[in-house]
Amino acid sequence: GNLATAIENANLYRDARWYSGLLSMLYEAGKEMGAILDLDALCDHVAELVHRVVDYEMFAIFLVDEEANELVLRTARQMASIRPQQRIALGSGLTGAAASSKEAVLVGDVREDPRYIEIEPDVRSELVVPLVIKGRVVGVFDLESREVNRFTQEHVKVLTPLASQIAVAIENARLYKD
Repeated sequence: GNLATAIENANLYRDARWYSGLLSMLYEAGKEMGAILDLDALCDHVAELVHRVVDYEMFAIFLVDEEANELVLRTARQMASIRPQQRIALGSGLTGAAASSKEAVLVGDVREDPRYIEIEPDVRSELVVPLVIKGRVVGVFDLESREVNRFTQEHVKVLTPLASQIAVAIENARLYKD
């Protein structure tokens, strides 16, 4: 059983090292993001950042329009069918579910989830992470894949702290603009 233990320990060590690497990346990311006060530039940067953490196929950032009670598309990667500035009602779809619950929504097969609204054909799995600052949702980011069960709880764990940093950066960029 010693070999099994050694392998187990190596995995734990690798996970710990991976995790500390992740934390320092998040720290760096936070500093970089804090310096970007243009909202579009910031959202592009976020798309890059999330891609470093999770190798998504499709990605979008929606920001909350509080007056209209809608999510508005700010940035999309590899999403051919989505319209610029596409709007989704705050409670509808998987993006709306994440925004209204303030919880990440992870769906292994969207064909089995009645909340799913098809915008991109061939999407099978989706992970939506809300961007929350002081209990208020400022937006969500949305990862999609053509593969079933592409996203995991690990992804949720990793993206949640990143999301709170992104929320702060978005809020700062918005306040700066106003």
